[in-house]
Amino acid sequence: MQTPWFLWKGTDSRMQGVVVEQYPPITRAGTRNPRLTIPGRSGSLALGGLPVYADMRLTLKVLLKPGTRPADVNGWLSGSGLLVLGSEPDRSLEARLAAPLQFTVLPDGWYGGYLRFDCHPLKHKYPEESDIAVTPAQVSDSTWTGISNPGDVPARPRYTLQGSGCLTLTWHLPVRDNPPQFTVDLRDTPFANNGGAVFDSESMTVTTLDGSASLSSLSRLENGEVEDFGLPLGITRLSAVSEGGILEGLTVTPRWRWL
Repeated sequence: MQTPWFLWKGTDSRMQGVVVEQYPPITRAGTRNPRLTIPGRSGSLALGGLPVYADMRLTLKVLLKPGTRPADVNGWLSGSGLLVLGSEPDRSLEARLAAPLQFTVLPDGWYGGYLRFDCHPLKHKYPEESDIAVTPAQVSDSTWTGISNPGDVPARPRYTLQGSGCLTLTWHLPVRDNPPQFTVDLRDTPFANNGGAVFDSESMTVTTLDGSASLSSLSRLENGEVEDFGLPLGITRLSAVSEGGILEGLTVTPRWRWL
């Protein structure tokens, strides 16, 4: 039988002499339901928009094997990082260790204690999924089926447009007469020969391919709110064109997410 484990900041707990005695329940984050109370009016009003999820605390009951002291793991068990639990080995969580570390002396050289992690509510695939390379032929073909989101919440991808000129990326969403568009104009700028641009829909930033310079002043978003530039549930067809240049391709770093 495999020893129960977890990964913290890329290090396997078993390599540190730490084993899991009890995992936390497999947890789905709860929603935050912002409401507005109006004086003189009964009840409250629910504020609209997409669902918003609350952070969650996960607690592991762990043992330190004989020969491993609390002082040996204090440096590793600190700060924030990526957490992967052996009970969900294909999911990762952005987490921060919460509360002081406290270990109890047990017989035969063992120590016991609890690790409490404050976690971002949305889980990511582990290991991280591969980028999706889309050819110029695909993004210019109206019959291309598009990209399917396997998660259960919308994704916030990073889009890398390779090419030159004025590059435009379009999201063809259902029942939208005016589809959302991202445009970055690299003509007659110091970045004209940079080879393209990177649009991060999580941070809403636009940079050169190597990330060394911001292109936000050369870009614009049209016909949509922030959430429209991600990848919703289901299939989304993207198209891209270049005006005054060449479109060489599109790469999507999907960052699929689950509750």
